[in-house]
Amino acid sequence: DEAHRSEVLNKQGPVFRCLGKTIVVWNKQIKKEYTFPKEPFIADILVVSGNVYESLETLHQQLLPKLVVLDLSVPVYQAKRWEDSATKLNIQLHNIREKGAFELRL
Repeated sequence: DEAHRSEVLNKQGPVFRCLGKTIVVWNKQIKKEYTFPKEPFIADILVVSGNVYESLETLHQQLLPKLVVLDLSVPVYQAKRWEDSATKLNIQLHNIREKGAFELRL
Protein backbone atom coordinates (compact mmCIF):
# COMPACT_ATOMS: atom_id res chain seq x y z
CA ASP A 1 0.00 0.00 0.00
CA GLU A 2 1.00 3.68 -0.36
CA ALA A 3 1.92 4.22 3.31
CA HIS A 4 4.25 1.22 3.31
CA ARG A 5 5.85 2.28 0.03
CA SER A 6 6.65 5.74 1.40
CA GLU A 7 8.42 4.12 4.35
CA VAL A 8 10.45 1.95 2.01
CA LEU A 9 11.54 4.64 -0.44
CA ASN A 10 11.76 8.38 0.08
CA LYS A 11 13.50 10.54 -2.55
CA GLN A 12 14.63 14.15 -2.40
CA GLY A 13 16.81 15.24 -5.32
CA PRO A 14 19.70 12.78 -5.62
CA VAL A 15 19.14 11.50 -2.06
CA PHE A 16 17.15 8.32 -1.51
CA ARG A 17 16.24 6.90 1.85
CA CYS A 18 15.35 3.24 1.76
CA LEU A 19 14.86 0.95 4.75
CA GLY A 20 17.13 3.02 6.95
CA LYS A 21 19.87 3.54 4.35
CA THR A 22 20.77 6.88 2.75
CA ILE A 23 21.83 6.55 -0.88
CA VAL A 24 23.13 9.48 -2.92
CA VAL A 25 23.42 9.33 -6.72
CA TRP A 26 26.01 11.77 -8.09
CA ASN A 27 26.57 12.81 -11.70
CA LYS A 28 27.33 16.11 -13.42
CA GLN A 29 23.63 16.84 -14.02
CA ILE A 30 22.88 16.54 -10.28
CA LYS A 31 25.55 19.14 -9.52
CA LYS A 32 23.69 21.66 -11.69
CA GLU A 33 20.27 20.97 -10.19
CA TYR A 34 20.74 20.23 -6.49
CA THR A 35 22.34 22.01 -3.55
CA PHE A 36 23.22 19.92 -0.54
CA PRO A 37 22.42 21.11 2.97
CA LYS A 38 25.12 23.22 4.63
CA GLU A 39 25.79 20.61 7.30
CA PRO A 40 27.53 17.40 6.19
CA PHE A 41 25.49 14.21 6.43
CA ILE A 42 26.31 10.53 6.31
CA ALA A 43 25.60 8.79 3.02
CA ASP A 44 25.57 5.06 3.52
CA ILE A 45 26.17 4.68 -0.22
CA LEU A 46 27.41 7.19 -2.78
CA VAL A 47 26.71 6.02 -6.35
CA VAL A 48 28.88 7.84 -8.89
CA SER A 49 27.77 7.89 -12.50
CA GLY A 50 29.42 9.34 -15.58
CA ASN A 51 32.27 11.79 -15.94
CA VAL A 52 32.10 13.76 -12.69
CA TYR A 53 34.64 16.46 -12.03
CA GLU A 54 34.50 16.57 -8.25
CA SER A 55 36.99 14.49 -6.36
CA LEU A 56 36.05 12.06 -3.63
CA GLU A 57 37.89 14.33 -1.21
CA THR A 58 35.58 17.22 -2.14
CA LEU A 59 32.38 15.19 -1.90
CA HIS A 60 33.58 13.54 1.30
CA GLN A 61 33.49 16.91 3.06
CA GLN A 62 29.73 17.12 2.42
CA LEU A 63 28.50 13.54 2.23
CA LEU A 64 30.69 11.43 4.52
CA PRO A 65 30.06 8.26 2.48
CA LYS A 66 30.57 4.84 4.04
CA LEU A 67 30.67 3.14 0.64
CA VAL A 68 31.23 4.44 -2.89
CA VAL A 69 29.87 2.55 -5.91
CA LEU A 70 31.28 3.47 -9.33
CA ASP A 71 28.99 2.51 -12.20
CA LEU A 72 30.15 1.46 -15.67
CA SER A 73 29.90 5.00 -17.09
CA VAL A 74 32.76 6.30 -14.90
CA PRO A 75 35.86 6.55 -17.13
CA VAL A 76 38.70 4.17 -16.23
CA TYR A 77 41.15 7.00 -15.44
CA GLN A 78 38.64 8.61 -13.06
CA ALA A 79 37.83 5.29 -11.42
CA LYS A 80 41.53 4.87 -10.62
CA ARG A 81 41.63 8.31 -8.96
CA TRP A 82 38.51 7.51 -6.93
CA GLU A 83 39.98 4.16 -5.87
CA ASP A 84 43.20 5.84 -4.70
CA SER A 85 41.22 8.49 -2.81
CA ALA A 86 38.96 5.89 -1.19
CA THR A 87 42.00 4.02 0.07
CA LYS A 88 43.49 7.22 1.56
CA LEU A 89 40.18 8.16 3.19
CA ASN A 90 39.52 4.60 4.40
CA ILE A 91 36.24 4.39 2.47
CA GLN A 92 35.03 1.13 0.97
CA LEU A 93 34.70 1.29 -2.83
CA HIS A 94 32.95 -1.03 -5.29
CA ASN A 95 33.90 -0.56 -8.94
CA ILE A 96 31.25 -2.33 -11.02
CA ARG A 97 33.60 -2.55 -14.02
CA GLU A 98 36.02 -4.65 -11.97
CA LYS A 99 33.81 -6.40 -9.40
CA GLY A 100 30.50 -6.81 -11.24
CA ALA A 101 27.04 -5.90 -10.02
CA PHE A 102 26.64 -4.36 -6.60
CA GLU A 103 24.04 -5.94 -4.35
CA LEU A 104 22.75 -4.15 -1.28
CA ARG A 105 21.88 -6.55 1.48
CA LEU A 106 19.38 -5.08 3.88
